[in-house]
Amino acid sequence: MFKNLTIVKKLRISYGVIIVLLLILGIYSQYNTAQIKQDTKDIDERVDKITNAATIRKIIKDNQIEVREILLTDNMKEKEESKKIIEENRKIYKETIEYLEKTTRSDKGKKILAELKEAFEDVAKANNK
Repeated sequence: MFKNLTIVKKLRISYGVIIVLLLILGIYSQYNTAQIKQDTKDIDERVDKITNAATIRKIIKDNQIEVREILLTDNMKEKEESKKIIEENRKIYKETIEYLEKTTRSDKGKKILAELKEAFEDVAKANNK
């Protein structure tokens, strides 16, 4: 088949094959790059969620410490400062929960968030008493 072709036609066919292969490789590379970009976006979102979960954990721990300070001290000024800290922590907690509610897509994650909110409301009521 290729024996009857001139050298120019053989070169054109070979360059054509190379160009087609390069196009296929370029399209495949673009697809993989887009996939990697989506994966890194998912990883960034997960890191943000973990950071926010750690913030919630720290807030709960700090509020427990402040409640203990309120119970142990007789100084009203220190009690008021502890109450202010607790209120500031609650604001940060609410902002963090709102972010997590916006970014959570799975049913399991939404269920965990609902349980967390319910538990924190119970803790807040106990702290207020």
